[in-house]
Amino acid sequence: RHTPTTSLTPSITPPPGDLTLTVDNVHELTQLAWWGTGVPRTTTWSPDGSLLAVGSTLGIYLYDAHTFEMARYIYTGEPVSLMAFSPDGQILATGNERVFLWNVSTGDSLGSPEGSVNGWTTYLAFSPGGMWLAALGGYTSSRGDPSARLFVWNAKSGEILYTKELSGCSYGTSFSFSHDGLTIAYSVCENLSLINTSTGELLTSFPNYDVYHGNSVFMPDNEHLIIAGSDDRIRIINLADQMTDKVIQVNSLDGIVLSPDGKSLAAFGIWEANQKVSGTQIWDIETGKLKYTLAEVGTCDAPSISPDGLFLASSVGNVVEIWSIATGELNNTIPFEPIVSSITFGPLSENSQVPQMVLAAGDQQG
Repeated sequence: RHTPTTSLTPSITPPPGDLTLTVDNVHELTQLAWWGTGVPRTTTWSPDGSLLAVGSTLGIYLYDAHTFEMARYIYTGEPVSLMAFSPDGQILATGNERVFLWNVSTGDSLGSPEGSVNGWTTYLAFSPGGMWLAALGGYTSSRGDPSARLFVWNAKSGEILYTKELSGCSYGTSFSFSHDGLTIAYSVCENLSLINTSTGELLTSFPNYDVYHGNSVFMPDNEHLIIAGSDDRIRIINLADQMTDKVIQVNSLDGIVLSPDGKSLAAFGIWEANQKVSGTQIWDIETGKLKYTLAEVGTCDAPSISPDGLFLASSVGNVVEIWSIATGELNNTIPFEPIVSSITFGPLSENSQVPQMVLAAGDQQG
């Protein structure tokens, strides 16, 4: 039986026209428009609480905290993973593979400070007073474990003051400024060090303190440092004699949050039998005693304490819960879809007749 066959006739390629893309004119392509806002990655409040900055994969969105309307969009040219406002609210620093500075009022780029993170930015902060800017940059080394560098700049001039090579353990590395901005505490693997912010001079070190995920917090008096260790102990260190004043034993944890007045400490992510069933515990700093355990199973990265120190916000699935710090009672629940992954109180705003607090919550999509 004969099977018919189909013959193919080669087509003729048309000659290039004015709208044909070729290797000769590809360099002439220009962007006409873009659609979408990018995927939100991080949020931060301006110091006066008037603006909420949302960093995304496309840029920075500044929202008016009172009207919730977008005040300004800043195109960054690369994803934004971290953000930090200067204390006066005039400059916004962003970090991803590099650190950039932006004028908040105009949206103009102020450039990148000297030096290169050359990897990914894991922590970024201005010092209280705004004199210095510090960042931790992680990068992959030939030694296997990711390494990190601590960069400290003059925030006004962008001049780099010094860098410190922190070999290995970049995922467990972090830093924090003292409340007067004169001291930086940074942790690497099982070592915690305190340095002079302006010179980088080593002031003291704690060689055998395995700081869990870099959780170290200065108390408001600048005389004590709270350290959350991977040994499930929270230590309150007297910096004058480097002795431990108090030890709080917990059953594992993800991190700590100190109230603004330094009187209460929230230990979150408490584990029981490998399940997060205890949620967040509130401890009295003065006595070192447990005040209460919140009856919830948190899903957000960390709870947030209100600027007046009266409330703690946490989450359970698609519900935001507001707890009283003083009594441990659940004051309010706020439905949220789909699942809360981050939550933060804004600064106490006094621009209106009645001082207001604003709470921002987000999921992995916005």
